[in-house]
Amino acid sequence: MLLQAYHENALFSMTMAYPYGTKDKNSNWLHWYSTDNRNIIRVTDSERRFKLLKKGNVSIISFLKEMPMSNHDIMNFKVDLTVFTPIMMSLTVAGMFKELKSGHKQPPIRSFLRTLIIVPAGSGYCITNDELHITNATEDQVKTFKSTPLPPPAIIVTSPSISSPVAPAVVPVVPVANAIDDATKQQMVQALATSSGMNLEWSAKCLQETEWNFERATLVFNEVHKQGGIPAEAFVK
Repeated sequence: MLLQAYHENALFSMTMAYPYGTKDKNSNWLHWYSTDNRNIIRVTDSERRFKLLKKGNVSIISFLKEMPMSNHDIMNFKVDLTVFTPIMMSLTVAGMFKELKSGHKQPPIRSFLRTLIIVPAGSGYCITNDELHITNATEDQVKTFKSTPLPPPAIIVTSPSISSPVAPAVVPVVPVANAIDDATKQQMVQALATSSGMNLEWSAKCLQETEWNFERATLVFNEVHKQGGIPAEAFVK
């Protein structure tokens, strides 16, 4: 269920704007989205900014269900994982969708950008923060959308909201530590110590925190080290 994809105290906000250089009257209007537009450049009142936040998974899902019907082609989606640590992931999803039953003569093509903060929850993950920006697709984007080869019907997603196709479901984490014997673990510790430059103690900690997944441990090390988050003692041998 989509409800389970969100933390019970999750926050959601939506912004909208017309593409630069276009005017409302010359574009496919975005009136539906303007009511809950939390663009802080336009919304300067702090109380209204607070009210426009959707708080809690029930409130978020209720709002998403009210959004116009839409038809998504996930072949146009672009996903960028910007942060990955054992305790948090941040990713952005960009793409286009066709808005249905919106009162336009021709269903408009919209462009969206979505930023999700995801954290571990139980045996899976959940969203704690969701920011959605919607605008009209540019002429070049519309051409790209229309020229994309149609995928199998199952990939075209029709939903009552833009959220359903892109919100990650709760994905079980399959622990693998119990399937690895001690000798193999020692080899993994030595290999990580060699490739990362960390000592054996910190290499073991990194592998333990990533459920003895060597590829994930390497990725986590690279990300945290790049941000300067690993203390000097980790490299003392």
